[in-house]
Amino acid sequence: MRILPGFGRPDLAFREWEGHGPAWLFLHGLARSGADWAAFSQAMGTPWRRMAPDMRGHGASGRGQSYRVADYCADIEAALPLLSAQPVVLMGHSLGALVGMAVAARHPDRVAGLILEDPPTPGYMAGLGNTGYAQMFEAYARLAESGLSIPEMARHLTLLPVRDPLGKVRPLGEMRDGASIRFMAA
Repeated sequence: MRILPGFGRPDLAFREWEGHGPAWLFLHGLARSGADWAAFSQAMGTPWRRMAPDMRGHGASGRGQSYRVADYCADIEAALPLLSAQPVVLMGHSLGALVGMAVAARHPDRVAGLILEDPPTPGYMAGLGNTGYAQMFEAYARLAESGLSIPEMARHLTLLPVRDPLGKVRPLGEMRDGASIRFMAA
């Protein structure tokens, strides 16, 4: 893993898998990390250079003062010239898909291709308040600023009341296993 200095932004941690061809940049979803892409990246093999950042506030990367999609985009835009002189293929999941779309739209000369996995649609975003994700995202924001340790955050997440897919409100710990909750807390 290497750390790219943020130069006024959070430092970003990058996982890299060696390859000699065009560069791919994998962008993870909210409360995830670049490690999510390890198995997929390794299955691709060496014809490509593959990289996956931990976006701000995630994994080994630095924390930011805000966590808007525009903040994540600005971080990736600043990192692109440091990662590859050639255009890269962006592949993003969920939040990473939103970031990938925005970066590709703003910098088409830096992006050779764009692959979106499970991007949030406008209809989904409009109805977000009716899903369990709304409560989780609000809790992430509160906990990120709380100064609590990871085990304490995990305890709060385990007890967090969240609407399940059938509309019933249950503790998140009934819907996610302990390892998943600890990962979210980290």
